[in-house]
Amino acid sequence: MHRILSWIGMGIAIISFVLVLGGIGAMVEGKEDSSMIIGIILFLSGVIGGFWMYRSNSRKWKNKLAEEREQKLLEMIAAGGGRITPAEVALQTRLSLEKSKAALDELCVKGMGQLNLTEKGNMVYVFEGFLSEEEKDTAKSPLDI
Repeated sequence: MHRILSWIGMGIAIISFVLVLGGIGAMVEGKEDSSMIIGIILFLSGVIGGFWMYRSNSRKWKNKLAEEREQKLLEMIAAGGGRITPAEVALQTRLSLEKSKAALDELCVKGMGQLNLTEKGNMVYVFEGFLSEEEKDTAKSPLDI
């Protein structure tokens, strides 16, 4: 929806801009009257409003995409028991290896996980917040520890 609204806003801005240019062109040719000036001001506000609509909704659309990507990534991490590699992320998504690694690094920067290396030097991202059912069943009250 935000994507559609952003393109509608861009359309309004472009059409209004063309009409403003037409009004200015008519004024240059000497066809100036008060309704022409009012029209230019009105359509200039259309340019500003349309651009604002485009900008506002395109940001919301990008934020929504980022949230969906993070949710998909967290689902993959949970399915892997809290351990995942950039190659696994790239395989299950349309992200490149570099972008997969960057997405996992971003979660680590947020304090959700850490990077570990295997004996062969392969990267494995570990997210401790994802517990197995057995670990959840054996959880104890902080007062009992």
